[in-house]
Amino acid sequence: MKASIFLSVKDLMLLNGSDNYNSTSKSHRAIRDSICSGKQKLTIKEYCTYEKLDFKDIWKFLRGGLPPY
Repeated sequence: MKASIFLSVKDLMLLNGSDNYNSTSKSHRAIRDSICSGKQKLTIKEYCTYEKLDFKDIWKFLRGGLPPY
């Protein structure tokens, strides 16, 4: 996984333990829309703020440093 500040749908699938791309894509879009209508990308930091998660833990997990919750 490449290091990016943006949270992709596949990253969100990994975080949620989901294997359904369409459902996760809808969740990704809903989070983006709730932050700012029409927003095209979602940063990891925005996601962590929205879900009230620790940014450092999520960053490490997405980069392969922590086991899943």
